[in-house]
Parts: sequence; C-alpha cells; structure tokens
Amino acid sequence: MTRRELRTYTFKLLFRALFHSGEDMKEQEALFFDSPEVELDVYDTEYVQNKVNEIISRIPEIDKAIDSKAEGWKVNRMNYVDLTLIRLAYYEMKHRRMCLRRLPLMKRWNWRKYTVVMNRHRL
Repeated sequence: MTRRELRTYTFKLLFRALFHSGEDMKEQEALFFDSPEVELDVYDTEYVQNKVNEIISRIPEIDKAIDSKAEGWKVNRMNYVDLTLIRLAYYEMKHRRMCLRRLPLMKRWNWRKYTVVMNRHRL
C-alpha cells in the first residue's frame, strides 16, 4: 500500500471523527475497515488507526494553532473537508516532519484558499 493510499484512508476516517466520538467512533472504525471498498491488510489498518487516534488526541493543539494563524477564519467556521485536510497537514508537518508539497490530497480537494495560510505562517 502506498503512502498516498494510506493518507487517503486516514483522511476518510479522520473526517468521520467530526461527527462521532468515543464508543460511536470505535463502531465507525469497525464499519469503515469492514467495508468492501477498504482493502487494507492488518499492518496498514493498524497504521491508519494509530495515526487517526494520534491526530484526534491532538485536535485541541492543532485547532489552537490553526486559529492563531488563519486570518479571517476560525476553526468553527471552516467547512469540514478543509478542516480535516488542514488538521492532517498540520499533524504531518509538525509531528511527522512531512513537507506540505508532499500532501497529494491538496490537489484533490478544495485546498487553494488555505495553502497560503499554511505556507505563510508555517504552522
């Protein structure tokens, strides 16, 4: 499985976290990994679960950083797709030392308006 595919699965599961929490999120994880469109082996499943859980545990820190740097935007006003992408990008840049240019989901989703914020302020 490529990093790009793993990142896409991470994004999809992290997006669900906006609508579910606690026990409900564990049920959502089980439903997500049991769906026929998700083709992950045991190691990749564990990787995605660990990454999503780590991001979820850091959401207050990530949102605080986003709020402090985003001009004219607050986390509670951002649409959920963009917010999930920014959270994933922040986590990868800050905690996984990933370069923003390496995040291929930027091109796929509505990322242009936030790229300036992320690059200019170096969250």
